[in-house]
Amino acid sequence: MSQLTWTVVDDFGGKFHVGMYHGDTSGHLMVYCNKKIIIIDFEVQESKKYSFYLGHEFCHLHLDKEKDNFSYSLKKDHLAETPLNEVRKKAWRRDRYKSIVAFISFLILIVITVYMYKTIY
Repeated sequence: MSQLTWTVVDDFGGKFHVGMYHGDTSGHLMVYCNKKIIIIDFEVQESKKYSFYLGHEFCHLHLDKEKDNFSYSLKKDHLAETPLNEVRKKAWRRDRYKSIVAFISFLILIVITVYMYKTIY
């Protein structure tokens, strides 16, 4: 039986302890979060993906069959259109705008400094 656990921390400081059991011969799968079962699936013998929320964070659990074994991964999805990801995109755009303004201001300051230096000397 395969058994794995992950600890996922969200942007607000919340911790989610995610675990899973996957039977070697039966293929039965159970996924839990903070000791509460969130997914049960039977006879999972091929690659499969499960999606669920951990708080406001949208996540994907991947079961990938490789020859006779499975590999497992749990990933946050920052590209899906969720309310949290929309807030992140707005913050990223705002930060990018501020960086561009700061860079242009710095260039203007250099040009003024060079101009003042040339007029004095």
